[in-house]
Amino acid sequence: MRHFIAEKDLQGALTQYSWTSYSRVDQLTCDQTDCIWILASDENWRQQLIEAKQKVTQVVLLTYKYDRLEMQTALMLGARAYCHALRNPVSFIFSSEGDRSRRHVVT
Repeated sequence: MRHFIAEKDLQGALTQYSWTSYSRVDQLTCDQTDCIWILASDENWRQQLIEAKQKVTQVVLLTYKYDRLEMQTALMLGARAYCHALRNPVSFIFSSEGDRSRRHVVT
């Protein structure tokens, strides 16, 4: 599994890991098993998330400020996780596959 992350507005977040950066989701060449990480600071994050879901099954929305409506929107659009961009990467709010009603925090 490869991880793709937007280079715009990254501000050094998660740079200690091995990522493939991208400028536009529609230009990515990836497999269904890959994961695309999208930054909520981009005003077009909703459209990017929709485009990413057409390419991969795992999409994560990164945010710099938790927002309940933003989280709910992301999960309803198909995001697999929602987490803070500067937080330890094992701390996610996950949505279980196939059952949107079960969400929990893993720390």
